[in-house]
Amino acid sequence: KEAPITKYLITFPSIEQAFSVEWQAMTNRVPRIFCALQLLRQAPAGADAAKVESLRTERLHAAGLSEDFLRDPLTSDFVSTVFGAAHAQVPAVCAILGGLVAAEVVKLIGGKEPPINNVLLFDATTPRETAGVVVRLGPSFQMPWGRDSGQPRREVDTTN
Repeated sequence: KEAPITKYLITFPSIEQAFSVEWQAMTNRVPRIFCALQLLRQAPAGADAAKVESLRTERLHAAGLSEDFLRDPLTSDFVSTVFGAAHAQVPAVCAILGGLVAAEVVKLIGGKEPPINNVLLFDATTPRETAGVVVRLGPSFQMPWGRDSGQPRREVDTTN
C-alpha cells in the first residue's frame, strides 16, 4: 500500500506585481537593493546615472520619504553604484545563484518543500556585507479560502 500524496497550492505574484510595491508601504526589512532595482526597471532604455538619480529623488519626494526610510539609506551613491554595476558579469556569483535556482527546481518537481516565494535579492555592492535575502513582495491575493500570504496550503489528499 502506497502512502497518500498531499498536494499543496502556492500563489506567486508576477515580477511586475512584486516590483510595483510603493516605497511608503515597505517595512525596514526590505533591503535597499530592491528600491535601486525598481529604479533601474523604471528608467527608460539608455538612461544615464543622472536620470536614475532624478527618478530616486522624484520617488522619495512623491512618497514623502527621506533616503533613510529603510534599514540602510537609499543614497545617491548607492543607487549610482548599483547603476554602474548593472551590466557587470560576475561568473562566481552566477554559478552560486545557478545552483540555487537548480535547487528550487528540484523543490518544485519533488514537492517536498516549498520554493522561494518570491524574490531573492542579492546585494554585492559592499564586499564585506555581501548577502542575499528572500522577501515576499507584491500583493497578497484574495482567494476562496481567504487572504493568501504565500504560505503553502494543503489542496488535496489523494492516493496513487
